Amino acid sequence: MEITGGSDRDVDRVVWADDLSVATLISLVDRLNQTEGAQFFFREAEMDDVYRHADADVRLAVQAGSDRGIIAQLEHIRELVFNAHDLVGCENILEAVQELNKVINIKIGLGDGR
Repeated sequence: MEITGGSDRDVDRVVWADDLSVATLISLVDRLNQTEGAQFFFREAEMDDVYRHADADVRLAVQAGSDRGIIAQLEHIRELVFNAHDLVGCENILEAVQELNKVINIKIGLGDGR
């Protein structure tokens, strides 16, 4: 399903996430940096979708009996995504991008996102 805003640019539509990969997050950060006005509606929907992925990752890891360290890291990622979601809701793009960049750093092994 696609919600369009009258343009072929990704920033003018909702781009649903297939996963919580680095590529997905980088694409979202790019759209956030271009977002203005009514486009915040699209980013809010995308952030809801990304949060669902982060939450599902935690739930699946718990159900699978994953190592506590992995679960803790996934919980931290979910928290960062939730923070970014709230910041997008306040139209605070700079801080939302910073939170998502922390997730990217965790995923590529450059830090713990703190």
